[in-house]
Amino acid sequence: FMCWSTCFAASPKYAEDWGFFWNKIELAYPMLPFLEKQGVSVTVLKEDSWNEIQSCTDDDSFLRVMRKVCAKMQGINHLRIMDSEELQRLMGPYLDIRRKEGKELFFDDLGVTSTEDKAEVASIRCSYISDSQIILIQIPAFSIEHMEADKKVLGSFLSEHSEATSIIFDVSSNTGGYGFYWQEVILPFFGGIWVDSVDVFFKDKDEVLVQFATGDFSEEDIKSVEVLSDKPEFVIEYGLNWFYTSIISFDFGEGILPNADRFIITSALTYSSADAFAAFARRTGWATLVGDPTGGSGDGDSLYYVLPNTHFVLRFSPFVSSNTSGMANSAYGTIPNIPTARKSTPIRTCFDMIQASYAKTGV
Repeated sequence: FMCWSTCFAASPKYAEDWGFFWNKIELAYPMLPFLEKQGVSVTVLKEDSWNEIQSCTDDDSFLRVMRKVCAKMQGINHLRIMDSEELQRLMGPYLDIRRKEGKELFFDDLGVTSTEDKAEVASIRCSYISDSQIILIQIPAFSIEHMEADKKVLGSFLSEHSEATSIIFDVSSNTGGYGFYWQEVILPFFGGIWVDSVDVFFKDKDEVLVQFATGDFSEEDIKSVEVLSDKPEFVIEYGLNWFYTSIISFDFGEGILPNADRFIITSALTYSSADAFAAFARRTGWATLVGDPTGGSGDGDSLYYVLPNTHFVLRFSPFVSSNTSGMANSAYGTIPNIPTARKSTPIRTCFDMIQASYAKTGV
């Protein structure tokens, strides 16, 4: 019996890394109550993963077990566990563009290096529907490698079609990418002064300050939720104790086609930075959202934790904000102004609405 127990006990290195993983999840990951409501038993997942690591004989088998845990938790709020190759692929392109002070040494220590490759071919696709004066801009991803090429293509196309009266941004299949893409590639062309403000909530103050205070905000910016007289329901439900107010402002001057109507097509695939773009437009009125609720999770950056023995990296966002309906964005996404019409698609709904208006008014 003692021999059997020894043979099937978890390796100490994997047991420690398993415990480290779950400690950080329970301490700072905000979406556990939502997952329970969705029928995902976190307790069962934890027990099952412990049973599975008993038979792990190498790092790869341990990684597979923990990746299965993240998958069963639906990857909400950017939850994932990465080896060094995936971390380099994910973070390398970003270090060349914007090195965050608070994480620069962290990524250096992990051996993540900048990749200077820039794509000369744009990923953005622009079309013009002349009979209703619609510009359609399809953006499959907010790719950092394609930013410069995308900016050139977009600026040239807008200038060529200055008579357009409606502009559609299709991000219905855009799962995100570089968080500042939409601020640097899209917004400047359209001019105007814009100010956006949203409260961002989280569970554990210390965990957030360790990785964010030197680059994103200071401890003085963080407040207890107890100062709020009217808290969103999810703040109490998810056990979120702290928040900071994220404020961004832009002054882009006159811009191109400042008077054209703007629309953003969304779906459940619209995620991360693409959701942040949609949420900004919804809160400020920069554009009308048409389609289905987004996949959410456009709030803030992620925390990164290095497991002590395998050195795999656990990543998740500790942040949750409220959508315009008062629900958790990470759970329910950004809600469009105009929902998809019955027996239609998001983009068809938008086209039909614009063309009906054009036929009626001639403009």
